[in-house]
Amino acid sequence: MIIETFEYLLLISIVIIIISVVFVIMKSKWYFVINQIGILGVSMFYLMSFIMLNPYDNFADDLEIPKNIKFERPKTEIDTLAVKLENTFEIKNGVQPGIYEYYFWFKPKEKGELYLKVSEISKNIPLSEQQIKSTSLINVQAKDSLQLFHKEFTIYEGDGGNSTVQRFRCTSNQMINLSKK
Repeated sequence: MIIETFEYLLLISIVIIIISVVFVIMKSKWYFVINQIGILGVSMFYLMSFIMLNPYDNFADDLEIPKNIKFERPKTEIDTLAVKLENTFEIKNGVQPGIYEYYFWFKPKEKGELYLKVSEISKNIPLSEQQIKSTSLINVQAKDSLQLFHKEFTIYEGDGGNSTVQRFRCTSNQMINLSKK
């Protein structure tokens, strides 16, 4: 609330300064404009830096995690050498909040593409849809053996302060549909 109020006050002051600059120029007292342009520049700098550096994201403010669901937290380590079953799907935490890695053991039956779809579970809101599809996309070739597919991706919604539950699905033209809660 305080952050939004500060942003609005700063924005209102910038509008008032711009109106004042126009008024002073119309009164032919241009030498007063130099101070006002300086103040306008400083105000714009603070507004832009405040907006860009403000880490708060209110995406998860109105979301409530349902009490009747089972879910797993992303792992901190994945044993890629362990023997896995086909269609085993695991998520690992990345180097900072919002960055993850997925590992998928799969036996492709035909040539195609494999990628992730991620959605918030309580309201089924797609998360970072285009970015995740492009960063998680893997072109696969038909093989008779089990393969490990691995990519890193980022979910941009949320700020790490509020918890949400995401549903991850590995999708391809071969109709793989796995859910990970």
